[in-house]
Amino acid sequence: MKDIEQAMLWRSLDRPGHDSACWGRCADGGQRLFGTAVFDQAGRPGNLGYSIDMDAGWAFRSASVFGTLGCQPVDLHLVRDPHGRWQCNGRPQPALDGCAHLDLQFSPAAQVGLLKWLALAVGERARSSLATLQVAPPSLQPRPLQVHRRSRLVYELTPDGAEPQLLTVDAGGALLSFAGRWQAEQRRGLACFA
Repeated sequence: MKDIEQAMLWRSLDRPGHDSACWGRCADGGQRLFGTAVFDQAGRPGNLGYSIDMDAGWAFRSASVFGTLGCQPVDLHLVRDPHGRWQCNGRPQPALDGCAHLDLQFSPAAQVGLLKWLALAVGERARSSLATLQVAPPSLQPRPLQVHRRSRLVYELTPDGAEPQLLTVDAGGALLSFAGRWQAEQRRGLACFA
C-alpha cells in the first residue's frame, strides 16, 4: 500500500468484539482496506483478518479472509472479474454474478468501500447487490439492497425484505456507527501517519 488515509477501531454492540481497519491508496491507484476482527460467534472465539482490494473508483476487485473461528481455520480468497463473475478459492460462484460489492457480516469495514463506490449525493438512492459472507455457518449469498443518502453524514441501507439500517459517517467518509451493531471508538486520518 502506498498511502494509508484512515485507521479505525470499532466496538461491536450486539456481541463481544472489536474490529480495527485501515484503508488507503495502492501503488496502482486502487484502494485497499485491511483489518482484523476479534469477536464471539455463538460461544466460539473468532479472529479473522481481511484484505479488500478495489479499483481507483472503489469498485470491488478481490478479497482475502483468513484466521480462525473456534478451532476451525478460515482461508477464503474472493475475486470478481471485470464482467461481474465471482470466484471463491478458484471455484465459480454463479449465484453471486452481478453482485457489485462484498459484505463481511463479521465486520463493518466493507461498508466503507460500498458507500465510496456509490458516491451518492444527499437525497439520492441506488439499488445494488452485495456478496454477503457469513462465517458461521460458512456461506456466500447475494443480498440485494437499496442505499439512500439521507443527509451529508447519514445513510440508510435497506436489504430486500428487512428493516432499514442507519449508518453514520464523518466528513471524510469514515464509518462511525452501523445499524446499532457497531460503534467507532477511535479514528485517525492522515495526520497520525505524518
